[in-house]
Amino acid sequence: MKTRTPLESMYSRIKITPTWNKNEWVLLDEFIYYLWSKWFKDRIVIPEGFIFNWASIPRVFHIIWTPMGQDTLIASLCHDYLYSTQDIPRADADDRFNSIMLLCDVRPIKRIMYYIWVRLWGWVAWRKK
Repeated sequence: MKTRTPLESMYSRIKITPTWNKNEWVLLDEFIYYLWSKWFKDRIVIPEGFIFNWASIPRVFHIIWTPMGQDTLIASLCHDYLYSTQDIPRADADDRFNSIMLLCDVRPIKRIMYYIWVRLWGWVAWRKK
């Protein structure tokens, strides 16, 4: 019998389904993520019914990375929720995004590119809220 790692167990707890809108997903059950690192001691509670877009990256990068890779699911879900509530400053939300990707073993080049992308262009989504 294969032993599941904590990260595999966490992915299995996330219940999502696509919506009729392009690139949108809805969370079917509440999801709680505990972010314990040397920088943050945080708990992110995302309610059932939250709609997120996983990772909205320009189409030109789709040939390099799929925007909906499992490795970025948790980080994207938490980041989209932090952007929607705006309970913390945008820079802090982006730093948590980076930290979660690091904890989820997202490859370094992909993590750095995603982080740079949200730092450069995240203000567009932030201002829409």
